[in-house]
Amino acid sequence: MRKLIYKIILPIVIFFLVAISPLIISIAHAEFKVVVPQKPTGGTGTWANIIATEINKFLPADDQIMLEFIPGENDRKALKDYASKNKADDGIIQITHGGNAESFLQLDLNGFDYRDLEPALIQNLNIIVTKWTSFDPTKDAVIMASGNGTASEAMAIALLVCGTELSVDEYLDCFREEVVWIPGYGGSDRRIAFNNGELNTTRDNPIKTKKKYKDLLESGMAEFWFSHGILNGATGEHEDDPNFPNTLMEDKFMFTHDVYPYGDFYDAYKLLKSWRDGLQKAIWIPKDHPRKDVFLKAVNDMLADKESMKLINKKVGKYPTLTGAEAEAHVDMLFSLIDEKTLRNLLAVSKAVLGAEGIYKPELFD
Repeated sequence: MRKLIYKIILPIVIFFLVAISPLIISIAHAEFKVVVPQKPTGGTGTWANIIATEINKFLPADDQIMLEFIPGENDRKALKDYASKNKADDGIIQITHGGNAESFLQLDLNGFDYRDLEPALIQNLNIIVTKWTSFDPTKDAVIMASGNGTASEAMAIALLVCGTELSVDEYLDCFREEVVWIPGYGGSDRRIAFNNGELNTTRDNPIKTKKKYKDLLESGMAEFWFSHGILNGATGEHEDDPNFPNTLMEDKFMFTHDVYPYGDFYDAYKLLKSWRDGLQKAIWIPKDHPRKDVFLKAVNDMLADKESMKLINKKVGKYPTLTGAEAEAHVDMLFSLIDEKTLRNLLAVSKAVLGAEGIYKPELFD
């Protein structure tokens, strides 16, 4: 009997050790600890795995990236931990996403501040809003689920549905009347609810949009409603996304209302989406990281490599990717967009629409 057990279990143990040995070696030799504020299966977790795999090709074999996933608190836990625990550790590299940028504008993250870090890489992505083709937002109520990082979608929908020449309070009143905004959904729950027909509208990043709604889009049952566009760092304006052409919210607004959006509510929306999508995916390295030059060189080597970029563009989409002085100027531009009136209006909207108890942070523009 004992021999039989050995015959069964021993091959399993050997297989397991062989399977995980590369991981053990990678962890043992990892020089670059990179924290991801999400689960591995989330949009940012997926992006982090794609990017880390490519950067690792240009790092020494014993200096590979080790990803550590720290989800929780609507993806805020990792940033709070960084500010309160990891900031003193100049060896930890932090990944952030657009929802983190929304939180940074409005919430206390234990003092986390992008300006304390150096942007190693910023990918300026987009969020796409998809709807059932049979749904007409000019006639029927929008039914959508909220979640982390969805405030920009709520504000864009309010603009598109409610029209022009309204005050901030009037837009909020219209939103409450015309939109069924269901709280408490994670990304996977929202996708399931949309695919099951419980929602008539949903939102997602480029990776998930192409993958999760492929069949519905190809069959014509679903279609893109709008997207927020790509932020041009030189002008501070948003442009149509060539990966999802003819979807820019401002152009959709013009088509519906014969004028481009304007006013205090639009200014607050523009501030929020500029931050959320302008920092949709980013890698931040401590300014005093002992091997910063090695890491930054690997990032730049990856960006210069045709095969790596071909793979990234295929999986993520072709989006502006910034490093060095260009990335630092991009961050400076985002801070320059903040002013007292717009920030206060943004806080009011987030509280009314999402129930978020925001904190006014004058240090963002003082």
